[in-house]
Amino acid sequence: MNLQYLAYVVEIYRCGSINKAAQNLCMSQPNLSTVIRNFESELGFQIFMRKNSGIEITPEGRMLLLSAELILSEVEKIKRIPNAFLENRNLSVSCTYSSALMQSFLDFKKNSPAGKIQDAFKETGLIQTMRDVVEQKYRLSIMYCFNSMYSKHKIDANKYNLKMELIGKDIPVVAIVSRRNPLSKKKNINIDELQRFPFATYENFDFDDWLGPLGIQNSGNILFVFDRGGLVDTVRNSNYISIVIPGVLPNGCAYLPIVGTDLKLGVYLLSPKSYQLNLREKQLIKHLKRSIQSMIKI
Repeated sequence: MNLQYLAYVVEIYRCGSINKAAQNLCMSQPNLSTVIRNFESELGFQIFMRKNSGIEITPEGRMLLLSAELILSEVEKIKRIPNAFLENRNLSVSCTYSSALMQSFLDFKKNSPAGKIQDAFKETGLIQTMRDVVEQKYRLSIMYCFNSMYSKHKIDANKYNLKMELIGKDIPVVAIVSRRNPLSKKKNINIDELQRFPFATYENFDFDDWLGPLGIQNSGNILFVFDRGGLVDTVRNSNYISIVIPGVLPNGCAYLPIVGTDLKLGVYLLSPKSYQLNLREKQLIKHLKRSIQSMIKI
């Protein structure tokens, strides 16, 4: 099958006319019509029905169109692979939600200015950071997970041909509560108590990755929130509690150390195995390794 034929089908459908598509493709209309007829013969079904008013796609053609658009999109990704590995000076990072990691990134930017270079830093869910690198939307991922979940994520990283480098270890998690919540007067909270309180957590975290290891049950007491700002607002303005990496403490909130557990997190850098970090990326990772332990405090 000639991939170019798929591009012809997509263009004809987009234009709604073989004649208009032929003009856009710099082909003659008879030549394009012949190509499509031959392609239909090869496939064994009709893609378009010809009408006086133009063309109409058949049900079989519509199914072909969906696959054609997906295939052509993947071909474009493949074509972009060399550019993804060029020596770029900018930073392109997808990071799991964390005020500490965000602040560390901003400190690096402040202390290592790079003129007019446009950097990109995205906060998202734990699994999405890996997808962002696999799909070449970002070059690097910074993610954290409980030590007990490391093997699971390492298997996923290997499956997608990614390196997984430890850049911060044995990091605690804390409960975050509103200062108006009576719990804020406590010095700490026992892990066995957590299940008793209404929880807010990120909807784009795998529950078994995040709250499951803490013994929290997935019940009606769980409110799922999309981003870090929404999570902070929910906690600050209600009696919901949440679990976070300690860092920059939001106004109106308090951290409660969790006792009765030895659960700790590791922070990891994910990148394609064949990718070589550029100079600024190396400097950023060095900065993160140096600063992450001091940033993560209660």
